[in-house]
Amino acid sequence: MKRRYIALLSTITVLGQSMPAMSVGDVGRALIERGCLSCKVDYEVLLPGSEIPVKYDLMIASSAAQGDSLAPARYLIDWTLHTPTGNSTSGFSSYSDGDHFRFREGKMQEYHSKDDATPFAPAGAVRNGVGWKVQFADILPQALGYAFVEMAADSSYIYNVRESEKYIEISGVERSRGFDAREYTYRIDKSTYLPIEIEYTMNPGQPSEQLVTVRYGEWLGGDCPQLSESQLMERYPDAFAKYRQDSYAFENLPGERMPGWAVATLDGVRSTRQAGDGFQRPTVIAILDSSVDACATVVSELREAELSSPVAFDLVLAYVNNDRRSIEESLGDKASGEALVLVSASSLARDCGATDSPSFIICDASGKVSDVMIGRNNQLVSDVIQKVAIANTKY
Repeated sequence: MKRRYIALLSTITVLGQSMPAMSVGDVGRALIERGCLSCKVDYEVLLPGSEIPVKYDLMIASSAAQGDSLAPARYLIDWTLHTPTGNSTSGFSSYSDGDHFRFREGKMQEYHSKDDATPFAPAGAVRNGVGWKVQFADILPQALGYAFVEMAADSSYIYNVRESEKYIEISGVERSRGFDAREYTYRIDKSTYLPIEIEYTMNPGQPSEQLVTVRYGEWLGGDCPQLSESQLMERYPDAFAKYRQDSYAFENLPGERMPGWAVATLDGVRSTRQAGDGFQRPTVIAILDSSVDACATVVSELREAELSSPVAFDLVLAYVNNDRRSIEESLGDKASGEALVLVSASSLARDCGATDSPSFIICDASGKVSDVMIGRNNQLVSDVIQKVAIANTKY
């Protein structure tokens, strides 16, 4: 594979004042501490035997994670892959405060250090954890900073530093077990120490040689995207609603305020509730799908629990689908005003982290979630009555 010529990018916006020349380690330490930065990136991989590179369009945003070793930074990496055949696919990865999410090829994965720290440091090795090893994390400014610090202290890296009026170029070879594992060239803006271009040749001179080229666009400072679970769900609703594989968020609702909603009712009226609002009495919210078998049975059992419960409670039937005929069939002979019936309530299910139907949320009168249940069982009536009684004593 021939080494390709990489043209310098045009002018980059300067985020800061011009600095005196520093060592590779000093540049690295400066990058590790950088605050919020965002940038569009062109990322190309030229595979062996191919003349057409695999191309990714990236949007990266990151900020220093002081005192947090589980990842090089707080980050959001949004990517779209364009293959030589003309197909494209998209995904994202994020990390913040011990929570890592990644979505790729219809699969959502999530890791939470407070529940299980092992994936973040398998066998105690943080650098092999999910926060560090996710694709494209190594091109974040803060991750490059750690790489430069290690490069300066590790004799397996052999490099030269060249300076021009505008750029610093760090080029060399990474050796492993006596062989050249990687050739690299980093082109850095001399005023900001932010990366402009990277070129890697992996396994140089071998049949498996690959050329990776990274071209950064204009660096922007300012506010980084918020990376809480709820804000990621708002940013990527389909990924969370359709492809979330577990019920982590739903099972952790107890003790939290019941999320608000703005959803149409079966009667065509819009029902709106703020997250901080209370209820008139304990309330059971059922997340339903009328296309799921036994939905009508679930509704019937909820009515039985409502009629039999010594503690009065309100019932909200939130259907994620909008098939009015099947919804009406599942409701049967519902008396007017018996329950609040919501349709197209997938946004409410998403905000609650409910991925299965049926799912049940029991709230006290203050609007706080007391308990949740997933799926139907043979004790649904007695379970609902018992959990409503407990919710009533908590308020």
